Amino acid sequence: MKTHCTLLLSLCLLILTPAAHFGAEAKKKNERVKSPETPPEAVADVMARFDKNHNGILDAAERAEIRKAFAADASLKALDLNGDGRLDEGELDKAEGGGAPAKPKGKGKKK
Repeated sequence: MKTHCTLLLSLCLLILTPAAHFGAEAKKKNERVKSPETPPEAVADVMARFDKNHNGILDAAERAEIRKAFAADASLKALDLNGDGRLDEGELDKAEGGGAPAKPKGKGKKK
């Protein structure tokens, strides 16, 4: 009887060990899939410095200026969310706050 219990316990450990490892690997993979966010202070800095017409949208010329400054300015490294050393369109979209223009305050309210 003691031998049967030992064998059963050993079998359970053999089955559960890879499952636990797989669960840990799946959790790590899911953490990597999450989309990183641009820090809010970096968004405010980028918009203040590069949104020349103050419309809340980075147009092509403003994006080109950011890319040019990116190589020399360490404060812009926070925009490179995937760490590839370049700023792609998605990263610049997040830097401008998701691509939507800022809504004017006080308009559109019903009285």
